[in-house]
Amino acid sequence: MTETKSEFGKCESFHLNGFYWLQAMKFAIEEINNSSTLLPGVTLGYDIQDTCLKSSIVIQSAISFLMAKDGNRFELKCDYTDYSTRVLAALGPSNSELSKVIARLFSFLLIPQISYAASSNLFNDRTDFPSFYRTVPTDEVQAAAMVSMVKTFQWNWVAVIGTDDMYGRRGIEHFAKLASRTGICIAYEELIPLNLPGSKFQRKMVSVIKNIIYSRVNITAVFADEQYVQILMTIIHEQNVTGKVWIASEAWVTSEAVASSPNISSIGTILGVAIKSGHMPGFECYKSAALALRDLPSVKSQRCGSGGRLLEEECNECQTQSVDEDADSDGKDLERISFNVYAAVYTVAHALHRLLRCDLGNCSKSTIYPWQVSFV
Repeated sequence: MTETKSEFGKCESFHLNGFYWLQAMKFAIEEINNSSTLLPGVTLGYDIQDTCLKSSIVIQSAISFLMAKDGNRFELKCDYTDYSTRVLAALGPSNSELSKVIARLFSFLLIPQISYAASSNLFNDRTDFPSFYRTVPTDEVQAAAMVSMVKTFQWNWVAVIGTDDMYGRRGIEHFAKLASRTGICIAYEELIPLNLPGSKFQRKMVSVIKNIIYSRVNITAVFADEQYVQILMTIIHEQNVTGKVWIASEAWVTSEAVASSPNISSIGTILGVAIKSGHMPGFECYKSAALALRDLPSVKSQRCGSGGRLLEEECNECQTQSVDEDADSDGKDLERISFNVYAAVYTVAHALHRLLRCDLGNCSKSTIYPWQVSFV
């Protein structure tokens, strides 16, 4: 177990996926800053805060973004039309639970919040979340694809389980609703609480698997993040459950960590749906160079060709981090979300390009406010 520092606290462990997404953001910003056609003469800056996957920290980070551009405090005003915050837009966080925590803060000042992974349909409500946008399909789209898969194979007796968070609850809700419309029977449905201590969590997982066996279903849809699915797969193996079909949600369908679980091949067949990735020419080399410069132990890096660009600054905090030996094999899995980050940066850039009136080779306007970016 290692720690990284956030401006507002400490994070336990090092998450390579977050590191890749950070690189995708920097890669896009550097591309835009070097472009002669998109935002010519304008240099984009950024402030990256580690949420540590904790609501208390993400709130503090969000409040820091709401501070006045040239001050160190949030100003109370009757009219925020001409109020300039530290940032013109915010990207993230990486899941619906954390996004919901801060979405209303950003909506209060109409600061555009663009998530690259928060898929909950809750954010479709433009009354509650007028400045929330995303570059990822919603949970309902994902659930529809999973139900379509079940229907294609003419399976009509299934179970659906998920973690008791926004992702799991919404996923199960949409899956069950859509399944019932197509004549698919949900024989067993369960939410797995995440606030249980280790031993109780394990026992709950065992109970869920036993109920699946008791229900005599061979097809189970699972809505959960990969760290919980890893535990689930271990318990499935320990309970000697074999020959069943598991329908994976996007959060874990191509996870290398899950795929490398001990005896994973014995549990049956895993099918699922995944977001289609886009192409980012040069990103693989850029990412490898970043990993090499930070000298992360046990991470193998590729050598960049003549077209690759190296980062100039090093991260001293990263020198103490550790990642799995084969973490770089997660690349295809992580690149799907990395592209969503990349697309989010370009979304903001094109909005700024229009607001700053940059169509004639230079930008003729100099002052804009966050609310204008939201409604460009």
